Amino acid sequence: MGLVLAGSTFLARAHAQSAPGQEASTGTPPKTAWGHPDLQGMWTSNGMAGVPLERPKQFGNRASLTDQEFAERRKKAEIASKDDKSNREGQVGNEQGPTHWYEWFGRASRATSLIIDPPDGQLPLLTAEGQKLKPILGTFSAGPYNDPEDFNAWDRCITRGMPLAFIPTAYNNAYQIMQTPNEVVIFFELLHTFRVIPLGGRPHVDSRIRTWEGDSRGRWEGNTLVVESTNFSDKTKGTLPANGSSGEDAFTGRVYTGTGASLRLVERFTRRGPDGLRYEATIEDATIFTKPWTMALDLARDDSYRIYEYACHEGNRAIENSLRGSRVQDKTKKR
Repeated sequence: MGLVLAGSTFLARAHAQSAPGQEASTGTPPKTAWGHPDLQGMWTSNGMAGVPLERPKQFGNRASLTDQEFAERRKKAEIASKDDKSNREGQVGNEQGPTHWYEWFGRASRATSLIIDPPDGQLPLLTAEGQKLKPILGTFSAGPYNDPEDFNAWDRCITRGMPLAFIPTAYNNAYQIMQTPNEVVIFFELLHTFRVIPLGGRPHVDSRIRTWEGDSRGRWEGNTLVVESTNFSDKTKGTLPANGSSGEDAFTGRVYTGTGASLRLVERFTRRGPDGLRYEATIEDATIFTKPWTMALDLARDDSYRIYEYACHEGNRAIENSLRGSRVQDKTKKR
């Protein structure tokens, strides 16, 4: 709770220092009292739900849905949003709860994929080492489970990794941004992780220091916040499939295998009007991918949104029970 309270105090102080009476426009974003573009507030990626990471090949280089295709996407969302309990009768052990638990039904985006470069919306070819990398799907797979490391970092209530933390999932797709003259802080609703991004040219920490979310440094390029992150941990390799709970086209034949210590992540945050924030992330990891690639999401501002406690560990018996179940299966096979 200390971090959450500290973050709330930080946000209140930062807002108090913002220049009063400023309105955002498409061309000129609002500014803080110290002159930086104002990115503060509550943002969500719910509008990007249902957009696959990789573009289905029938769309080619086309980045947007037609009116008819978009109508079909919205129709699927309407059907999926209805909680027909009869569909779940007799499904003992079904992990899916009632649909009102989830937030993926808006599907307001016409984007055909989150990947915008390469132009075909496909992940680049993998290197030889990348082809050997085993995705750790955790509870997205059917097992068997032998060790805690067979579960992804989200299953273990640690992190979704970067930049996957910005990709919408079934719920809790909010991001609270706070600013001071010297830092930008991003608080992620899901798993309650914080990123403190120093500004002003401070060098990265020693390369021997590795962290889950990497070591971030920010700078302003015009109205865009550019964040370069290095010093990632190899523990994030193959953490989980991207958009794995999007509710539509979650997998297009391949899963995002994740990156690790060699990752260089360059993110760009650009204010678009009073209620829009463009997020772009370029992934460079020559040990996994044969060339860099870029994904993009449009975040929507919603200051009425409220973030509550995300008590991931409380009552989380998934790993314990999965490991126990695998041991029972082992004994059954030996009989």
